Amino acid sequence: MMRVRSVNPVRRDKPSLSVVFLACLALLVFLANDVIAMQPPHKIKQPQQELERVATPAPAASETKSEEKKGDEKSLLHDALDRGYRFSKRMQSEFGVFGGDYLGDEWYNTWDAGGRYFLHLNNTFAVGGEYMYSPIRADSSGDFGKNLTTKHGHTIDAQLLISNDAAFRSGKSVIECDLMLSVGGGSMKIGSKWYWMGVIGGGLKIYTPLPWFAVRFDVNSYLHPTPKPTGDAFNADLVINLGTSFLFPIKKAKDDTGQEQQ
Repeated sequence: MMRVRSVNPVRRDKPSLSVVFLACLALLVFLANDVIAMQPPHKIKQPQQELERVATPAPAASETKSEEKKGDEKSLLHDALDRGYRFSKRMQSEFGVFGGDYLGDEWYNTWDAGGRYFLHLNNTFAVGGEYMYSPIRADSSGDFGKNLTTKHGHTIDAQLLISNDAAFRSGKSVIECDLMLSVGGGSMKIGSKWYWMGVIGGGLKIYTPLPWFAVRFDVNSYLHPTPKPTGDAFNADLVINLGTSFLFPIKKAKDDTGQEQQ
């Protein structure tokens, strides 16, 4: 009878600690390489002055002069447009005389002349009034001309003046000016009677090197009734005037500290 010989199972040795350590070390190195690869490259810091010197080449003499010229132009525009640098019109009186062309809706084209006064409450708003004289030239054979007892026309009105600071170029100079809008009402004498009148218009006031003197151009429309035998007719006349303005007291431009320049 045969004996069955038992076979001992193969003994499996446990991995040594050195193998486990090397495997973990290799895994850490692999992960570390991935992390380093994802980071942006390290930049070498240089002094700020060296960076500016390297990045910005030295400008040529012509470029330097051009930049200085542009800087002066920007400074002029800044002074002209910045309300803090312009002279203040607060509580300033404006006296003026004017003359121009009167385009009548009912009567012929004629001339006009007059005067004005405005009190500037601030740099934007002013209140005042105007007086104007204009001869009336009409067709003596028409309905309007037959009823005229006198050919002298007078207008008196009160206005609210709204100004907006502006500037424009003239050669190498920057000229300060105001864009103006005027609305108001008053009375117009046609013949021997006075009639109500509305005023709406605008204009341009140009400042000169003299702080107390300015040139003003106005275009206004006078809305008023006109007497006729069959009844009053509504007319809108156009008045184009050029005049001068005298500003008192004299206001000077302000410096960076907000004080008036001497």
